Amino acid sequence: MHLYVMTERKVSKVKVQECSVYKSCQTCLGAKDPYCGWCSLENKCSLRSDCLEAAKDPLYWISYRSGRCTTITQVTPNQLQRTTARTLDLVIENLPTLNGQFLCAFTALDRTLITNATRKPYGVNCTTPRTDTLPPIPAGQHHFTAKLSVRTTQGPDFVATNFTFFDCNTYSSCTQCVSSSFPCDWCVDGHRCTHDTAENCRNDILVTGVSRIGPSYRSGPGFCPTINSTSDGTNEILVPSGVKKAIKVKVHIIGQFIVQTRFVCQFNIEGRVTHVNAQLLADTIYCEAVEFTYTSRAPNITASFAVIWGGSKPLDNPDNTHILIYRCNDMADNCGICLALPEKFGCGWCQGSDRCEVQEQCGVPSVWLNRTQTCPNPEIHSFKPQLGPWDGGTNITIEGINLGRNISDIYNGVTIAGIKCQPIIELYVKTRRIVCTVDGPGEEVPRDGPVVVRVADYRGESKHHYAFVNPKINSIQPKYGPQSGGTKLRITGEYLNAGSNIQAFIDDLPCAILSVSHEEAVCRTSHSYQLKMGTLRMRFDNGMRTLEREKFEYIEDPVVVSVESGPPLASQRKQPKGIPSGGINIKVMGRNFHSIQFPQIYVYHDNRPYIAPCHRVDFQTHLICESPGIESAGLNLDPDRPLELEYGFNMDDVQSVQNLTSKTGDAFLLYPDPIYEKFDEDVKYYKSEYLTINGQNLDRACTETDVEVHIGESLCNVTSLARHQLTCRPPSRDELPDGVDTPDVVVKVGRALTYKIGKLSYSSQAGLQAAIGKPVLFGVIASIVILILVFVVFLVMYRRKSTENIRVLKNMQEQMDILELRVAAECKEAFAELQTEMTDLTGDVTGGIPFLDYRTYAMKILFPNIDDHAVLQWERPELIRKDKGLRMFGQLIMNKTFLLLFIRTLESNRYFSMRDRVNVASLIMVTLQSKMEYCTDVLKTLLAELIEKCMESKSHPKLLLRRTESVAEKMLSAWFTFLLYKFLRECAGEPLY
Repeated sequence: MHLYVMTERKVSKVKVQECSVYKSCQTCLGAKDPYCGWCSLENKCSLRSDCLEAAKDPLYWISYRSGRCTTITQVTPNQLQRTTARTLDLVIENLPTLNGQFLCAFTALDRTLITNATRKPYGVNCTTPRTDTLPPIPAGQHHFTAKLSVRTTQGPDFVATNFTFFDCNTYSSCTQCVSSSFPCDWCVDGHRCTHDTAENCRNDILVTGVSRIGPSYRSGPGFCPTINSTSDGTNEILVPSGVKKAIKVKVHIIGQFIVQTRFVCQFNIEGRVTHVNAQLLADTIYCEAVEFTYTSRAPNITASFAVIWGGSKPLDNPDNTHILIYRCNDMADNCGICLALPEKFGCGWCQGSDRCEVQEQCGVPSVWLNRTQTCPNPEIHSFKPQLGPWDGGTNITIEGINLGRNISDIYNGVTIAGIKCQPIIELYVKTRRIVCTVDGPGEEVPRDGPVVVRVADYRGESKHHYAFVNPKINSIQPKYGPQSGGTKLRITGEYLNAGSNIQAFIDDLPCAILSVSHEEAVCRTSHSYQLKMGTLRMRFDNGMRTLEREKFEYIEDPVVVSVESGPPLASQRKQPKGIPSGGINIKVMGRNFHSIQFPQIYVYHDNRPYIAPCHRVDFQTHLICESPGIESAGLNLDPDRPLELEYGFNMDDVQSVQNLTSKTGDAFLLYPDPIYEKFDEDVKYYKSEYLTINGQNLDRACTETDVEVHIGESLCNVTSLARHQLTCRPPSRDELPDGVDTPDVVVKVGRALTYKIGKLSYSSQAGLQAAIGKPVLFGVIASIVILILVFVVFLVMYRRKSTENIRVLKNMQEQMDILELRVAAECKEAFAELQTEMTDLTGDVTGGIPFLDYRTYAMKILFPNIDDHAVLQWERPELIRKDKGLRMFGQLIMNKTFLLLFIRTLESNRYFSMRDRVNVASLIMVTLQSKMEYCTDVLKTLLAELIEKCMESKSHPKLLLRRTESVAEKMLSAWFTFLLYKFLRECAGEPLY
């Protein structure tokens, strides 16, 4: 069923349902579509009419009103060890009554295994596949989930659920084994995980899994022999590199299970495995001492650690207890950082070696400083700023080493030029950085001095001095800018980089600082709500400076009135044009352009801006901009349909000149680059006053002013530029440098596009002609005479041949006339005989016109010259045996997708002959004659494909449907045959007869 939806320009045929979009029974019924229901036997959502045998059982086609999907509610057992086989009981609700053998299908890891199933009152039961046919469990996993579905031998799956195959043997530790969600147990002495303790754990200590049902004396990971975390509660054992150390760890309930066995400690350092003996005393394992070293340049590395018993059985290590080997010297390169390292490393500063080391590595005569002591020799490497206003309030950042372990070490020990500097606690970085605020000297006089940091009894002093200065403002440039702001204001003066917090203002409007130096600062003006004159003020920390003798003026924003380039368009609209190479002059008219220092034009292509500069021609009203160059990779430009791009102008912060495309409706037109062709000859001789150069798309976006023609070092004055030709006036011979007779001709378009055309010679060809001697002249004359003689001979031969052809044509014409007369005579005789036979026939007709019955009429059209075709033989015994297969094939024929694919596949076979095509088409039409609406739909699709194929192969349209070379053409003739029978019998038959 369809709805017809009408709009202003078309009528659409829309289905009222689309059942196929629902892929499961729940979603199909949940949609509550009255036309859709779940077809259980075919496992699809469909119309009732499209579901096979839907009327036989209410559960074959389930409507949304019932809401009862066929569902597997329980599988017993719901998971199974992969190495075993069991019979599964599947409880299935709303299982329809089905004929044939039930099957269980197990699908997992791209493999499907089938086993027989038996119908039971509660559902079905079936066995799992043989264990040797199951796929292996993927590496690193302990199970895989299979899709368990139930089907019959005659159809697809009609219900499915998940079923898990697991393997306890994949667990390598007791903790993982007994903590898993599968019924796995751990054999302590056997050091293995198993699902069958009776078979695999005889006379062994057993730890049962948490998923095992039933009472157990030892259940769960709490009964596994394990290595505990270290005494301080962490899973790290810290060892300095190069130190020999004995490792000890606590273990859990080993004494209950493991007695009189040898223990070994195993260390894996950078891939090198080391074993040492160990002893168990109470609940602690003591490993023999071993030296820990590594070659990597990293400050520390992690080494794995294990305790082995019974030769090859590692104790569980659930907390991943490991060894962390470190080098103090690689973690700190100075005393301050060394003493600030975490206490757990035990690092200190060895003054003898001047390195960060553990105490054991520092020689006995040397002094080793621990984290509670103070580093000597604080050093100041740099500080900024180095200038500040004598008003004070400057934040000074001091960088160095050994600048105190904490803020209290240096809080009262920082001075700047003899003035105390107050540290800022939040910005202090231990041993490396101090940020402090210094006050002014209290008098308006220059003053300078070093930066000094005192740490306990030690003192660090900077090499450079800090100076208190008096910043001054002398002038500004420019002295006006647009009201919208964005003007880069250049400020000149003295000590303009003094201080840590420098700000600028126009009256009360901020001017964002962009850069500062000793004699110059640059700031960016902000938007003003009115046109006005303003005073520049600058703040240097606590000091304020003002420029009184010069003012900055906010003037009106610039306005763009028109933008154009290239030749005028047919519509006379003014639009900017350009080429991918860029450099085309764009004329911009407007007002107030003098308020902008550096105007730019931009064009957006592929969400990327391309920018080019502009310059002022007239002070206020006229700009010339270059068209931006645009990456042409991947561009396929049509010269008749240029690419329309968004464009605008960057004029400080003026918004009104940005994105002009959306505001004016005019786009930037991008044409392909012009192409200038080289001269036909290597050297072109200068014959007249003008030089012509040919090409393509020369004036699409360009005018004469955009093109320069260079002849040597001189210019050729361009006089005209057309679509395919450029004309210019070359310089005279006298204007060329001496000794240059054949200068290069080069065409430049814009700024980046250059073509080398060839060479131009100013030498006359007269001298060349004078050099031709008499022998050459005689040779030319002789050649001309020979050519004339050859032409005369060819003319005579052609005349003879034409006369002979005329004679042969006349004889053929006479023979055709005689043949035409004979054919006319024979037609007259045959027509007379036909009239006699028709008279005899009509005289014999007494009971009406002898119409054939429908079956005979259709068989003569579909299968001519075959009286007893197989389609009329219903009682053949071999057909009874194939009844089921034919019925299922008939159902497939009623599937449009299958039928179209079936026909296309047959026609694509080169051995599929013309007779086979006619026969297949006739058989299909016999099947579809009772479903003419469906047949018409299929035929329309086939004819559309046939027409499209005819157009693609560029065959003559008149040949279509003439030769019946396809299945579609024969089906069309049969379609007309079926539909015209009634019309012929009731209306047209008698007049035609």
